[in-house]
Amino acid sequence: MVGLLSDGPARAPLLEAARSFDHGLERGIEGRTGLPEAVNRPRIALEGLGMGTALLDILRPREAPRAERILIDRDARFVALGVGMAHARLAQERVPAWLGPWRDQAWNGWGFQRAAMEPHRLRGAVRLGGPRQPDVWIGAGRALWFLYAGDAAGLVRRLALADAEPLPYLWQGVGIASAFAGGCTEHAHVVLHDACPDTSLERGRALGFEAASSP
Repeated sequence: MVGLLSDGPARAPLLEAARSFDHGLERGIEGRTGLPEAVNRPRIALEGLGMGTALLDILRPREAPRAERILIDRDARFVALGVGMAHARLAQERVPAWLGPWRDQAWNGWGFQRAAMEPHRLRGAVRLGGPRQPDVWIGAGRALWFLYAGDAAGLVRRLALADAEPLPYLWQGVGIASAFAGGCTEHAHVVLHDACPDTSLERGRALGFEAASSP
């Protein structure tokens, strides 16, 4: 994930988050199911672990998916995000049925990864492929926060290119990532808040803070 980051004002805190993700990703690809206690951002590392383990499941399948075991043992919502990212990375327009109630989270991760790989699609109808559902667009909005590394003015210009239908969900995704991953300065928040046409940004920030602080 480190490679996603631009040189925006939030690069330093987002770099810490991205390194935690990559640490989990590497362990998942290696077939490990746990994280060391010293990891800086364990929930973001869980996303990486979910992605790495799901990639291993897809490329070296077996009867009982490894990622399903992690989903049961760990904080499921973060693992599910990573599972969705793995399927997007391998151009699979689906997420596993065994995710059950966490499939929406997986589509969120799917949208994040797809947007990260093809940011040129984040305009107009934001056609990323897959189902046209809010979770995909929310994931794409989360990716924008990383792609612009907290450059609020750049984010506003990019969001202005999107059609009305996906726009609230993109804004919500930006809000989630700015609160959860971090790096949102007071100035950036003011710029984003003033540009957002409704409450989507603040609704996303509330969700992001809740995810970051929940036990």
